[in-house]
Amino acid sequence: MSARSQVESLLAIIKEAAFKALDEYEKAGKPTPTLDSLDTHPLDIAEDKLQLKKVISKLEGACEQLCTTLAPPSHTIMNRAQEFGWACLRVAVQQKIADVLAKHPEGLHVDVLSEKVKIHPMKLGSILRVLAAKHCFREVSPDVFTNNRLSPSAKRLT
Repeated sequence: MSARSQVESLLAIIKEAAFKALDEYEKAGKPTPTLDSLDTHPLDIAEDKLQLKKVISKLEGACEQLCTTLAPPSHTIMNRAQEFGWACLRVAVQQKIADVLAKHPEGLHVDVLSEKVKIHPMKLGSILRVLAAKHCFREVSPDVFTNNRLSPSAKRLT
């Protein structure tokens, strides 16, 4: 199979899985939430979401394979070697950043947030930018961050 055929197959898998995920959200009685939403969806707290998990697993695998197929090998290896999002998330959980931001839905500037969580503003900005790039928080304007759909999960871990 040619690389183009592989990419087209992966795109078809991604499209099919994405539509199945949308269907699962709609079956639960509410539309699919956006990343900016702070509302809880019924599937967020449902105990039986096996079908959604299967679809998302397939979607994640196909997306990962698509990126790995299309990116130069050195790009993929560097991305994997430099993965430190987990460390940034650990800091966010330990310092209760989502808890602080929950009190400021409009967002907080890193200078103000840094005083509350006791992290140097430049370091905090870097940490939050990494997490915003991974859609764990949202940068609403330069150096101003707020919670999004994912960040309350970090809050609940504490």
